[in-house]
Amino acid sequence: MKMSLLDRSWVHKRLSSNVFIGEPSSRGAQEFATISGFPQGHELYSDSVCGLSASGYLIEVARQANLAICHRFFDVALEAAFLVTAIDWQFEGEEPFVVTKLAPFEVVTQVLETQQRKGALARLVTRTSFFSEQKRFLTGGASFLISSARHAVEKSKLRPAAEPACAPLRPDAVQVKHPRNVLVGAPEAADLDANRIPMLVDPRHPFFFEHENAHVPGMMLLEAGKQAAVFAAKHAFPILNGTYADLHSGEIRFGRFADLHRQIFINCHFSPVQESARGFRLPTEIVFEQGGVEIGHIRGALSFLALDDAIEMSALLRRPAGEAPPSSRHSVQESLGAR
Repeated sequence: MKMSLLDRSWVHKRLSSNVFIGEPSSRGAQEFATISGFPQGHELYSDSVCGLSASGYLIEVARQANLAICHRFFDVALEAAFLVTAIDWQFEGEEPFVVTKLAPFEVVTQVLETQQRKGALARLVTRTSFFSEQKRFLTGGASFLISSARHAVEKSKLRPAAEPACAPLRPDAVQVKHPRNVLVGAPEAADLDANRIPMLVDPRHPFFFEHENAHVPGMMLLEAGKQAAVFAAKHAFPILNGTYADLHSGEIRFGRFADLHRQIFINCHFSPVQESARGFRLPTEIVFEQGGVEIGHIRGALSFLALDDAIEMSALLRRPAGEAPPSSRHSVQESLGAR
């Protein structure tokens, strides 16, 4: 039997191709579960040298699960606005996560804390675990503030984003293939030596600006922060060249909205490189700065694996000769089908 993806309205999406979860169910005692799958043609998350930008995609899956649970089980109106105040995550393995099996996976979310205001849910704290074949591969948490209504952003009132002050980096420098998914620019020499990387914000990006935004989306900051950290790390530590990297663990906190109309810089701070069983680990702090003020940060660690090994491991890159990749509209839907 084939499983259906959740209707896009429950996760605040306009396009079905950007919905990544099935219908959530309640297990009682504030625990909920849903099914997801690994995309094989998504315009953003599949654009990776290893077939999936895993940390960003799986955090987005958890975010969608949280939205759906609030709407389905806590009577939060579809018009409500959600503000993420903190996210954390930790992969089980030492290496950067690479998809080795295309089977669907289970997403189990526990609601740890709720707060009401005027009879409506106003704050939610959750913990989410990801299971493949009953084995956990990722755990994370999130904290949301919820307001009664989203304020529509009128196109006519949107100013254009700040003009980029520099050229984008090459796609291969940030582990993607398509130029539209390069979210950081080439820094000046002094900034590069200081691991200070400019962010690029294109309000025409088909995923991050699927609908109009008055500020830079948090999921865009996450992807840009990872790209900046991977690029800066390989410049600072040449031993890491020829590897594939991802954020193995992290904690994100945002203190204020990122303005579309001013340049954002991403400052990367590294501890010494550590060896792991098959690669390297690098404790990392990523600080987002706008107008000389910190607007948020990620504190965690990058993990590295030889690029050739990661490509060979990836089930997303293995296709029979002559078979075209599936379209993004049906990629997750197909992965949720019966096995």
